[in-house]
Amino acid sequence: MRLPTFALLFLLLPTLATAAEPVDFAKQVGPLFEKHCTGCHGPAKQKGGLRLHLGQMVLKGGVNGPVVVAKKSADSRLVKALKGEGDLDQMPPTGKLPDADIAIIARWIDEGATVPADEKDPTAQHWSFVPPKQAEVPKSVHPVDHFLKAEWEKKQLTPAGEADRVTLVRRLYLDLTGLPPTAAEVEAFVASTDPNSYEKLVETLLASPRYGERWGRHLLDVWRYSDWYGYGGELRNSQKHIWRWRDWVVENLNANTKYDRMITEMLAADEVAPTDPNALRATGYLARSYYKFNRNVWLDDIVEHTGKAFLGVTFNCARCHDHMYDPIAQEEYYRLKAVFEPHQLRTDPVPGQPDVEKDGVARVYDANPKAVTYLFERGNEKNPKSDRPLSPGVPAAFGPKGFTPKEIPLPPEATHPTLREEVRKTLIDAAAVQLTQFKKEPRHSVAVVQLRAVKAKLAADAARYAKPPNPKAPELIRHAVALHLETLALAAEADLAEAEEALAGMKDAKQIEAQKKKVADLKPKVDTARKACENPPADYPPLVPQLPEVSSGRRAALAGWITSKDNPLTARVFVNHVWMRHFGQPLVPTVFEFGKNGRPPSHPALLDWLAVEFMKSDWDVKRLHTLMLTSKAYRMASSMTGPAADANRTADPDNLLVWRMNPRPLEAEAVRDSLLSVSGLLDLTAGGPELDHNDEAAKLRRSIYYRHAPEKTMPFLSTFDGPSPTECYRRSNTVVPQQAMALVNSRVSARAAEAVAKEITAKEPAAIVGEAFRRVLTRPPTDAEAKLCLEFLAKNPPAALVQVLFNHADFGTIR
Repeated sequence: MRLPTFALLFLLLPTLATAAEPVDFAKQVGPLFEKHCTGCHGPAKQKGGLRLHLGQMVLKGGVNGPVVVAKKSADSRLVKALKGEGDLDQMPPTGKLPDADIAIIARWIDEGATVPADEKDPTAQHWSFVPPKQAEVPKSVHPVDHFLKAEWEKKQLTPAGEADRVTLVRRLYLDLTGLPPTAAEVEAFVASTDPNSYEKLVETLLASPRYGERWGRHLLDVWRYSDWYGYGGELRNSQKHIWRWRDWVVENLNANTKYDRMITEMLAADEVAPTDPNALRATGYLARSYYKFNRNVWLDDIVEHTGKAFLGVTFNCARCHDHMYDPIAQEEYYRLKAVFEPHQLRTDPVPGQPDVEKDGVARVYDANPKAVTYLFERGNEKNPKSDRPLSPGVPAAFGPKGFTPKEIPLPPEATHPTLREEVRKTLIDAAAVQLTQFKKEPRHSVAVVQLRAVKAKLAADAARYAKPPNPKAPELIRHAVALHLETLALAAEADLAEAEEALAGMKDAKQIEAQKKKVADLKPKVDTARKACENPPADYPPLVPQLPEVSSGRRAALAGWITSKDNPLTARVFVNHVWMRHFGQPLVPTVFEFGKNGRPPSHPALLDWLAVEFMKSDWDVKRLHTLMLTSKAYRMASSMTGPAADANRTADPDNLLVWRMNPRPLEAEAVRDSLLSVSGLLDLTAGGPELDHNDEAAKLRRSIYYRHAPEKTMPFLSTFDGPSPTECYRRSNTVVPQQAMALVNSRVSARAAEAVAKEITAKEPAAIVGEAFRRVLTRPPTDAEAKLCLEFLAKNPPAALVQVLFNHADFGTIR
């Protein structure tokens, strides 16, 4: 049966209606551009100045004008490029789009090329790239508590009450010093009637030298501290004597050096404080990334970890191509690399030790201030774009404007080390030591002249590098040259005399022939050395290597950009690290990824308030600690019971909204240091060269001072999730049987337990148990604990009981 014509039309009406609907840019056109075009015409890269990631940008066009003519797709350059018509290159270059996709774009244009009125740029709006703003906080409430309370109310959460004073004092000591309080310190705090006793304790602990050691280890995690390592005695990674940078970190935290200054000195102390040997230690931060076999790997590591540590951005994703998530073009990656291109490493001598193999300061300097950087195609160093050198710079998307580095003239004391008094004294003392060693001729004569030559060279250096140069410089140089040559001649004559004396005493025929040859070879050397004295050269070799007289200024400029108060990232990243270590979890879960591929903050307003306050305080680290620690939130108990607790766990099982304190395991170093502290064995000597990692039970210093490198880490620390020297922005926490075994069987634990047992003065079992608890756990036992321990003590010595308490959850936990 045939349907009437009107019936057919009726059936076709839905199809015709659908076809007549206008093209939706956001749903149909935008996704096509996102998929096929924004790699070259998007937020990170804009070939021809054209951006296609936003409708408004499409309509704006590029450097050659509009690419869309509304209602005229045939006249639109965009459509012509997509079809490969006329003199335009086919777009995208990877291959023509399906005709159906081109038809959608053309129909959108023919319909008037309308775009959403409320269109927002997702790149510009990404939270971490927008400068933080400080919301108003009522003066009657602590800022931290104000922002947390707002989230509690939204979720109808009931915060935990304040922890008891025993828990609080232990929490503060472990948090700020990494060592538990003594029983006497606990009792004094608990008994205090001073209403400000808590705040005063915070101040006291921040002033303790133990604070710098505790928080120095935290920051050395983030800054990838590693002692040198290689194959046998061969240096392949990091630098020898890098421990001086570790000590710089500890000392500057104790001195409350402002955070922006610490960043500046680590990146560019040689440019901002070139004559300060204490500041120069800070550039060990850059020296740590050294890799012997490939300089590009070395520089890539610096770029990657400078981005992660200070800015919370993964720049390394842009080494081979434009960043997949964030607005960082590949070219911008190499401009950032260009900042570090000129620098090189050196080891400066320290007073009293001219041999830098034995001791010295590992530091950086610009060996080639005009070094050139090229982009590597697909990140392959074998394919540099050598026809297009790149100037140093930073990604445009991150807040403050870029910079134009200016070369920094260095003072003479920085470029010519012999002008520094400590270097002069070290060189003279070394020559004087040789004089005392060679008491007999002919070596004695050489040592006498050698000492005179060193002093003459120092005098000549002081004259020639004076501002203005001393007119006596030429005369002093000639005198230094003469003494230098006389030293060489006397040394050659001494070698010959000793060889002839040895020959006279030989009886073996083969030895005699070999020695005669040696004597014969030495005689021409003596003649050559004496003739050189008659025809001296114009100058003498320098006593220590000289440095270029200017530095590129690139790293100082980068440090200024990173620490600018307009930078939206730096303060947020540091606040997040400090919060995580005080509260057990970060505000931003991805601690080194604040970009679009990271996770958003749990409390954005709180994070921004703290970040702005941190900058307003001129980057005062101890003040930031105080802000967090004096909040009611920090003083909350770590556990709750009852209906409110059950409701909280249902609404926020992971405690992301911080309605109670997070109990957290002690880090590896704090576990070992606590063992030694409660036993009275801990040696609090600060600083110095790294200790052998195998001496964990022989030398009882704080754990931060032991060798820390891949395959050179203290076994005890490895058991308790010690930090990786390669990358450790956030430590992992595991619970494994080996940890309990280490607290029972390790040499450190055994020594500590014996020491505690010897210090227990009580005689009665119950009193022994009570004293052991107060020493190890800083609290008395519960009735149930006392009963179990008395049963155990009846069959075991006190030392065994102490080792049991080392395995108690309260010993290894900050509650």
